[in-house]
Amino acid sequence: MREDYSRVRAANSFSERLHANHAISKNRYLTLPVADDGHGEYVQVGRGQVTSPVWCARHTSFFICRDKDVHQGVVHDRVDFSGKDAVSHGHRWCKKPECPRCFLDGWDGDNARAIWGKLSSGVEVGFGVVEHFTVSFPKSDYSLPFDVLRKRAEDGCLRRGIMGAALIPHARRIDRKNKCLKFSFHFHGLGFVRGGYDICRNCSVFLSGRCGVDCGECKGYEARTRREKVNDGLIVKIFAKRASGASMEESVILTARYVLSHASYIPSFRKRFYILSYFGVCANRRLKSCKVPAVHNCPVCASVGVKNVMVRCSHWGDESIVTDIGDPRYVKCFPSDSFDGSGLPLFVDYGGGGLDG
Repeated sequence: MREDYSRVRAANSFSERLHANHAISKNRYLTLPVADDGHGEYVQVGRGQVTSPVWCARHTSFFICRDKDVHQGVVHDRVDFSGKDAVSHGHRWCKKPECPRCFLDGWDGDNARAIWGKLSSGVEVGFGVVEHFTVSFPKSDYSLPFDVLRKRAEDGCLRRGIMGAALIPHARRIDRKNKCLKFSFHFHGLGFVRGGYDICRNCSVFLSGRCGVDCGECKGYEARTRREKVNDGLIVKIFAKRASGASMEESVILTARYVLSHASYIPSFRKRFYILSYFGVCANRRLKSCKVPAVHNCPVCASVGVKNVMVRCSHWGDESIVTDIGDPRYVKCFPSDSFDGSGLPLFVDYGGGGLDG
């Protein structure tokens, strides 16, 4: 029986979402309209109503890094932090995927850390390095129920040697010609490849574009996935190693945050829809997850490969600081002097911390 979506709260317009969270302007997936192509059951995250106008993204405190030696000569987001402290904001998030104020830093951040908490356990037991991949379906499958599509994706991955992974559904891709998001169902995944993928990354046949023609009985991933595509029609593509992130943890979390930021889901009043799911060796009953705390790492230090944890503080200065994430003047991390003209500190520590507010 088809779900009744008439009761789902209408999504905000772009201007309303921008007013709620100006950060969406930096991602085309979050700004482009969704094409009216008959698949309205799939909703993009962050396009619902604000859960609570009073509490969502409410400002709680500031976080500060005073390592001026590292900040010297560093330009972050086109701002020079030389001789300055780095200051960021603490907010309270509702952590619901539909909320335009909270989905990016609340729900997205929590689930990205949860993905690494699960996959890090796989790394520890010897499953290898984490790879990012997509599972794309032929158009003839687009009308299949979501549960069927997910099962097809899981089975197709296992046959290709993807032992287990986190799967995230994406209903749409960017239509550059019509400047909208068009329906093109696929999954993004983060997980482990049996035997690793570097055998293909470093293969001269694959790099020359002849893979599938000259591979014969090759056991590498690219040869396997081409043989399986003949049977199931799935295109399972593994991406190049991500350049950003000083460690596997940072790389996985950054990738997961980007993938989750424009995921899709089906609002339901009958059962919970799981945007994030695991299969294979990463299934919940087979691999335990460890908790990854939310820590305010200094983005200025991180941009030059140094890990510094910011300290929670209060603002004691007289200057006005924009704390509303819907204000176009809001800046996530900004430079500040340590003292005002009279020698008094502009920011005073709470006495420790570093956890999200």
